[in-house]
Amino acid sequence: MANSTEMNNQSTRSLNLVMGSGSLYAKSSGPYLAVKGLADTLGRLGHEVTVIGTRDRWRSPQPSEYGSARAMAFGQVGPYSLHYAPGLGRWLDRAALPADIVSLYGLWLHSNHRLAKWAVGRNTPYLIAPSGNLSPVALNISRWKKKLSYHWFGRDLLARVSVFQALAPGEVDDIRSYGLKQPIVLIPNGVDVREHPEAEEKANAIRARFDSEKILLFLGRLHPIKGIDMLLTAWSALGRAKEGWRLAIAGPDNGSHKAQLEAMVRELNIGESVTFVGPQHGEDKAAWFMASDLFVLPSRSEGFAMTPLEALSFGKPLLLTTACDFPQARLAGAALEVEPTATAIRQGLQDALSMTDDQRRAMGEIGYRLVCKQFSQETIAQELTKVYHWMRGEAAAPDTLVSP
Repeated sequence: MANSTEMNNQSTRSLNLVMGSGSLYAKSSGPYLAVKGLADTLGRLGHEVTVIGTRDRWRSPQPSEYGSARAMAFGQVGPYSLHYAPGLGRWLDRAALPADIVSLYGLWLHSNHRLAKWAVGRNTPYLIAPSGNLSPVALNISRWKKKLSYHWFGRDLLARVSVFQALAPGEVDDIRSYGLKQPIVLIPNGVDVREHPEAEEKANAIRARFDSEKILLFLGRLHPIKGIDMLLTAWSALGRAKEGWRLAIAGPDNGSHKAQLEAMVRELNIGESVTFVGPQHGEDKAAWFMASDLFVLPSRSEGFAMTPLEALSFGKPLLLTTACDFPQARLAGAALEVEPTATAIRQGLQDALSMTDDQRRAMGEIGYRLVCKQFSQETIAQELTKVYHWMRGEAAAPDTLVSP
C-alpha cells in the first residue's frame, strides 16, 4: 500500500481524462457549456483531455471550440435523444486511447453507455454527473423513452459507476431516491469569468433598441420544464407594475414550444412588453447579459443550470425558483428565490422590479464575487482533479464527498 508521501506525489501528476457527453455542437445547452469549459480548463491545468460525443449532422466537421482539449464527435442514427453512434464503438476498439478516468455527463445517452462499457473492459473507473436527469420532474418527461433506455443500457451503466457527481444538494437526494448506493461528490458546474469588451457595442445596440426600458432576461431553451408559461402568466398579472420593463426571452425552440408561448402572449395581451429574440451564442449572448437589468429562471426542475452562473458572472441579480436548486445565490444576497408557481413568481417579480437600480446593482456585485470565489472553472476543475486521484487510490477522500 502506498504511503502518504507516495500518495501526495501521485495526486499531483497529470491524468489522461476521457469525458463523454451528448452533442458536441449544442451551443445553447447547459451541458455543452459546462463540459466545454471544464475540458478546456482541465487541459490548461496540465491534463490530457479527450471529449467524446455525437454529431448533429453526419457531415459536420470535428468540433474546434474545446480549447486545450481534443474533441471527437461521431455520427448518430435513430432517435436524436438516444445518441446512438455505432462508429464510436469501432473507433474505441482500435484507437488505443489512454484513460486514467472516464467522466460522463448525462444518463440516457447510448454514447455514454458505450464509453462506460469500454472503461469497464479496461478496468478504468468512471464517474457520472446525472445533470438533473434523476429528478422526479425530469423522469416524467418522455417517460417511455427513459424506460426504454434504462432497460436497454441504463441499468448496466448505473450499476458500474464508481462515483456520482451531484451538481446541487437536491441532486444528492434524487440519486439516493433512485436507489443508487455508490459514493457521491457534491461539485457544481463552473463558469468562465472574464471580460467581454467586444460585446459592449452589441449591448449598447440592444439598449438603444428598447429605448429607456429596463430588460428582464430569460435565456435558455424554450421547453416546458423551464417554466416560461408560468413566467408569462406572472408577467401579465403584474399589470402596471411592469411599466418601463421589457421581458426578453432568448433561446432555441425545443419541441415547438415557442408557438405555444407566442399564443400565450397573444391571449394574455402582453405583446407590447414581451420580445422573443431567438438563440444567442458567444458574444451575442454576452451582449444580452450585459444589457439586461435582471435575470429570471422560472424552472420547474433543474440539475444545476449554467445560465444563473453566467448572469452572475456579468454582475446581474437573479430571480430563481427553488427548483433551480441554487440556494447559495439567495443566501449570499445575489438572488430572490420563490416557489415554482405563477403566483410566487409574480410576487418575486413585483419585489425585484420595485427595487432601486442601486439595490439591484448591489445584488449583482455580490453575485459576481460569489462566482469568482466558488464557481470559477479553475476552482471546479481543481476540485474534480482531487476526486479523480481519489478514484484511482492516489489521494485521500476529497472534502466534496457526501456522507452516506
